[in-house]
Order: sequence, then structure tokens, then C-alpha cells
Amino acid sequence: MVALITLDRNMTARQRAGAAEARPRATGRLAGGYLADMAALRKAIALCVNCRPKFNAAAHGYATPGNIPFVQDRCDGCKTYSTRAHFLVHQPSSPV
Repeated sequence: MVALITLDRNMTARQRAGAAEARPRATGRLAGGYLADMAALRKAIALCVNCRPKFNAAAHGYATPGNIPFVQDRCDGCKTYSTRAHFLVHQPSSPV
């Protein structure tokens, strides 16, 4: 599957950053499906201490960056605000 990324030259840096963010989870939607969709789109994921063990990061190709292990953010799993949320980013697979 090939992803085509086009940039609108008239977009400001703030607009480009906003377009890269994932939409918040809709009310009534299960957290597992939302996280699976975010993983398929290779978006950054923030998980609280309770949700982190439930998400298999290695199976989806995610890892914690060495320089930013924790962030202050809303948990993408349970929607609670955490001052020490685990930050996970997608790691591109190495070419074979």
C-alpha cells in the first residue's frame, strides 16, 4: 500500500500540525478500536499507567523514544488526563 502525501503550500505551520493530529475518540467508541485505528495510521499514542500494559506496542511497531519517555496529555485509551503518560511513536521497519 502506497501513501501519497500532498502538502498545501498555503497552509501555515499550525494548520499542518493540526492536520497531523488524530481526531479525539467519539463518545461511545471502544478504546481498543480507536487505538487500533491510530496504530494503523501510525499516529503518536499517549497512554496512562493503567492503559499501557493493555496495548502491545511491539506488535504494532511502536516504541518509546529515548529522549521523551513521558508526556502530560490525555490518555488515548481511557480519556483521563495524566501528568505521566507513556509516549509511543511508530518505528519504521528496517528495509529487508
